[in-house]
Amino acid sequence: MPDQNRYLAEMGYTAYARSRSFDQPALLPPFDDLPEAEQRAWIRASAAIRRRVVKWNMPAEQEA
Repeated sequence: MPDQNRYLAEMGYTAYARSRSFDQPALLPPFDDLPEAEQRAWIRASAAIRRRVVKWNMPAEQEA
């Protein structure tokens, strides 16, 4: 499900960027402006998280 993983990666990156740039709105670029290698890294990370959520039957909104 590469499209779902990309969507989740973009969502995660956007949340990360917003949390990092609360005092500097333009601190991090939009996901589509990241280098291809960095986008792939975010996509792989989101895929790993999605697999864990599915494996553990964990609600997506559950926090650690």
